[in-house]
Amino acid sequence: AEIDDLISKVEGFAQNRNYLRDGTAFGRYEVVYVGASSSRVANPAGGRWRGRVGRFLFHDRGLHQHLLQEGEDEGSSSEEGAASKGLVAVNSVRVALLGLLPITVVLRGGFYQLDQAEREKVVADRQVDGGLSQNAVRANFDAPRIAIG
Repeated sequence: AEIDDLISKVEGFAQNRNYLRDGTAFGRYEVVYVGASSSRVANPAGGRWRGRVGRFLFHDRGLHQHLLQEGEDEGSSSEEGAASKGLVAVNSVRVALLGLLPITVVLRGGFYQLDQAEREKVVADRQVDGGLSQNAVRANFDAPRIAIG
């Protein structure tokens, strides 16, 4: 609860700031906190693999999210959707099966900023408390890449 309160305060400082337009959203980030009302079944970072059973079988080794502009993601092959517009999201989840066998799952895809009508539709469809800020995005990920060992 204390972390959620701090996040709300920080969000309040920049309510009218567009992080994609000013470029401060872009970078390579380690995810250290994921706010979820319940992680018994699933988690926003890693889905069902990060629920109670998933966390027991697959011990966390790292969560990362990178938001990149065209040219920052050299060697990429996807040209579909928003990736062709130059905005690329790369998410990775690193775990160890029973704490022993390392596994990395990488999701890569384009993303775009939702306009006002799209944000309102998401809020109505998903009953989002408090709405979505102008910084809300939709990512369209390619099939996951999985590395074992």
